[in-house]
Amino acid sequence: GERAGAGAEAIAAAVAVGRETERRILAAVGDEAFARAWDVDAIGGRFGAVAAAARLGGLDAATTLHAIGIASTQAAGTAAERGTPAGALAIGKAAADALEAVALARHGFTAPAHPLEGRRGFAALLADRFDAAAILGD
Repeated sequence: GERAGAGAEAIAAAVAVGRETERRILAAVGDEAFARAWDVDAIGGRFGAVAAAARLGGLDAATTLHAIGIASTQAAGTAAERGTPAGALAIGKAAADALEAVALARHGFTAPAHPLEGRRGFAALLADRFDAAAILGD
C-alpha cells in the first residue's frame, strides 16, 4: 500500500477487505476434510491478498474477479507443510501470486467467469463443498 502511495486509512480498509474475503471464501469451502488436506492460511491468504491489492489498486468488480480467477489457478499448499519452512514459502507465494494476479488482470489478462464455484473451479477441484451464502451472506 505504501509503495502504491496509499495512506494509512486506505491501507487499513484494504486489509479489512482482504481479511473478510479470506474468511468468507474459507467459510464457503472449509471443513475438517479441507483443513486436513490443504494449508488454509496459504490458500485463504491468497484470496485475501488479491482483494486487498485490488482495493488499493482501484480495480473494478470485473477486473477483480479476473484477478481472483488468476489467483485461484495457483491456489495450493498442502497441510503437511504447515509449521515447516515450506509452509512459510507457501504463505509468501500466496502474497506474491496475489500481486501478480492483480497486475495481470489490470493489464487485460482474463480468467474463467466463475473461478470459485464453476464446474471446474477452485471449489470443485479442492473442496468437498461450496456454500455461496457464506460469501454473499450479510
